[in-house]
Amino acid sequence: MANFDDQVMGLTGLTVNGSSTAPSQPELTTFLTDGAKEIINVLPRNLKAKCTTFTLLNASATILDLDAIGEIMHVTRENADSGYYAPCRKIPAMYGDMSNDSGSMMHYASATDPVYWVDSNGSDAATLFVKPTPTDAQPAKAYHISYPAVAYNNATIANFPDEAEYLVILYAACKSLQSTMAGMNSNSDITTAFTATNTELDETQALADSVNAEIVLSKAEVVLAKAEVVKAIAEAAELATQTDGSSSGIVTALTAINTAADRMGTYNWTDGATFDTTNKQLTRVKDALDNAQKIIDDGANSPTGDAAGDAATYLFTEEDTELVESTIKIADSEIKRAQTHIAEWVSIIDGALSEVNAFAKEAESRTGFSGAKSLAIKGHIDTANSYIRTAEGYIKTANAYGQEIQLKIAIASGYIQEAAARIQEDKQQYQWYQAQQIKLQQDYDKGVKMLVSGNVSYGEEEKSKRR
Repeated sequence: MANFDDQVMGLTGLTVNGSSTAPSQPELTTFLTDGAKEIINVLPRNLKAKCTTFTLLNASATILDLDAIGEIMHVTRENADSGYYAPCRKIPAMYGDMSNDSGSMMHYASATDPVYWVDSNGSDAATLFVKPTPTDAQPAKAYHISYPAVAYNNATIANFPDEAEYLVILYAACKSLQSTMAGMNSNSDITTAFTATNTELDETQALADSVNAEIVLSKAEVVLAKAEVVKAIAEAAELATQTDGSSSGIVTALTAINTAADRMGTYNWTDGATFDTTNKQLTRVKDALDNAQKIIDDGANSPTGDAAGDAATYLFTEEDTELVESTIKIADSEIKRAQTHIAEWVSIIDGALSEVNAFAKEAESRTGFSGAKSLAIKGHIDTANSYIRTAEGYIKTANAYGQEIQLKIAIASGYIQEAAARIQEDKQQYQWYQAQQIKLQQDYDKGVKMLVSGNVSYGEEEKSKRR
């Protein structure tokens, strides 16, 4: 017959060896030992007899501590006069001292009619007493259940019914699967993926702050450019009163530049309501990144409002893989929304700069014929263009940060996908273990029921299958 660990591995698909955990070899030994004890306790008396041994009581040990042994089956005491062991009557503990009273016909103990009882003896452990007190010449034998210690590499159980051995294996197999499922409560690979995701999102937040700083600098340059354009408009207005109507196009061009610069300076875009002062693209980007990080790192504050904890808690405490997968999908959606807003923001700024430069060139070409005023206007336009170029430099730096943000987001998405894949794999494996544990538990319960009822044919049949 195969060793118990081989049989347990065959039933569960688990690996139990010197380096395994959940379960380890010592844990499997504990499961087998506990299983044998549980089964013995529910066996009918005729099968319990197969699990019985005795402890000798004599002058050196007149009483028996019951703390480490099982049920007392019966007690005998030797009659030195006849040389045979007489059965001891069990009496209630409260009449124990009456065994010394020769006047008590019911409770008095003699060599031919010994008695025993169980009491605490002033300690926490129950103690068995025999009267007359055992001696070396007249010892007593206390027959009791002996719980076996069953090692993982045993193939049989001594002092145990053969027909019940297979139940010990089923018990240990169920406990081994439960141990493995409990061990799946913590997956270091998934934890690492979540930690890496949070790291990338934290770095993305820092980069978003850098983008915002570059935009602030760019905005300051646009404000300066706007001031120069206002001066140029004033010069152009004066020039327009001194020239023919065709030169009014200068005012038109400069006004358009001022309008475009004003839009950039105030972030108040009205063409198609792309964004406004209360809903800037960077605000949207940061909002999306905040949502993604909250969903991963603090589900209780997620925008969905229905999470109960962080993603790791769903997996490691509640073992709710479906909720973790849903959380990951929401976080990924928020990350993609951030990428979309970044792309929109870059497109808007580039368009605005192109509009300013185009109108500036128009104004510059129209002022080429108007003398000193034209030179003044050109000077203001050149200065404005210088500010705009400086602003473009800040925008380019912001764009670089934006590209790095997108790279970080892509890396975070990769970690999220890795975590989702590992969660799905763990979920499938957990479900298989769970289903197998239920099947084995049903077999175990059925077998115990058969033994308790006295019909052991089922047990013999199952035992023969495992040989």
